[in-house]
Amino acid sequence: MGEDEIRLAKVGNNEAIEKILMNYKDYISKSSKLFYLNGGDREDLKQEGYIGLLKAIKYFDKKKCDNFDVFAHLCIKRQIFTAIRKSNNMGNQGLNSAVEDDESKISKNKNFEKSIDFYSPEDIIISKELINLLHNFLLKNLTRMERRVVFFLFRGYSYKDIAERLSEDPKKIDNCIQRIKRKVEKFKKYYYMNN
Repeated sequence: MGEDEIRLAKVGNNEAIEKILMNYKDYISKSSKLFYLNGGDREDLKQEGYIGLLKAIKYFDKKKCDNFDVFAHLCIKRQIFTAIRKSNNMGNQGLNSAVEDDESKISKNKNFEKSIDFYSPEDIIISKELINLLHNFLLKNLTRMERRVVFFLFRGYSYKDIAERLSEDPKKIDNCIQRIKRKVEKFKKYYYMNN
């Protein structure tokens, strides 16, 4: 999508909004066919996809994410997955309460330890897209020094080890890590505000 159309759509230009909606029609249709909505149908999922697209238009900020297409796809999928989760939770309230009772009994047993986390395919897709968005955000918003520090942080180095490897004062590295954390929090706040 062109920047002009996105800008016009953000301020409520119906022609620009319609053009964007038409541009994503096939993507929303394909996305809605992949999933099942408890108590609903494909049209309901399509509507959720369009709601996600409208949120993408509303919340897109070129300064924070330079690719509207990636952001729109993320918002569409997130909206569809949220609708599916809500509908499945409502349909399984009895089952959920039974599971909660069992979990509360299990948690009282000190020998019980959860060893595996289960993730749905939707969570995996969203996570991969968020990782790509975060990667782009960090490349765009971190200083050269912060990128060097992140490189070592991702490999499990402590701030003292990083300071030694970069021949820097540990306090300087610690301050750098705090700046990185603030920037990541800014990213999280921006991308989760419309969920």
